[in-house]
Amino acid sequence: MIKLLGNNQNSPNLPEYFGSDTIELHKKNCDKLGHHWKYSKKKVIYNLNKHKFRATEFDDEQWDRSIAVFGCSNIFGTGQLENETIPALLTKFTDRPVINMGVGGLGCDGVAHNVAVMKKTYNPFLCFVVWPERARFVYKGSEDYRYITSWEATHGTWDHELKNIGIEPRAYITSDELIEQVSERYKMLTELLPGVVTIGDKHNGFSEVYSHPDLACEFEDWDLLREKIGIANRFLSRDMGWHKHRKSWYGHLGSEQNVKLTREFMKSLPKEVRALM
Repeated sequence: MIKLLGNNQNSPNLPEYFGSDTIELHKKNCDKLGHHWKYSKKKVIYNLNKHKFRATEFDDEQWDRSIAVFGCSNIFGTGQLENETIPALLTKFTDRPVINMGVGGLGCDGVAHNVAVMKKTYNPFLCFVVWPERARFVYKGSEDYRYITSWEATHGTWDHELKNIGIEPRAYITSDELIEQVSERYKMLTELLPGVVTIGDKHNGFSEVYSHPDLACEFEDWDLLREKIGIANRFLSRDMGWHKHRKSWYGHLGSEQNVKLTREFMKSLPKEVRALM
């Protein structure tokens, strides 16, 4: 079997914390928001299988009945209870097993890779693809694959390493035309595979802002957040924090947003696909 690009397990506090959902951020939010914040009591657990996906072992699945959902951390469910994730919600809408193939930080090239491997190896009944941010790519390092986001490539620790292999990070990431062409080619090739369906926005399945307009403010205002904790509980996940450029509280999508998006995804399905549900 060709290697799947699973979730990076460098997070030191798995299975309780993963990626941007860190123990330090959780503690800070608990201290500031108190017991009215739902994640002060509810425990998020990331149960990963041997391939590093938030799913049961693949050999135990009924693939001829199952729908595999591919995407980035928005599908994986960073900061979300397992029953709040989009794959879990899709199970209720489809009455079929739905397998979470989300990978934090993965770009269009990595998603296309995983779809092809899963089609060849397990051939799910259907594959749903929610395309992630375009300005990402997979880089094979000396030890393993790494997933490079636009921020890492232009501001993080990857500048030096990428330049060593002849890639100019800023030129690669900030060239809209190149990004568009590369991403669209991966999407086009993936969608040629039988049983593969793009859901959501064709260019970015998660085009909505990961926050709520009522949580926008000029400064990092914890009083505002405590006052509107009901909105935060519904619209933001456990990895919520302050975005100084957007001047808003943000996080991966909360439970109410995920329900809304899941309904929209179902509506976006072609009639012939909905007939198979």
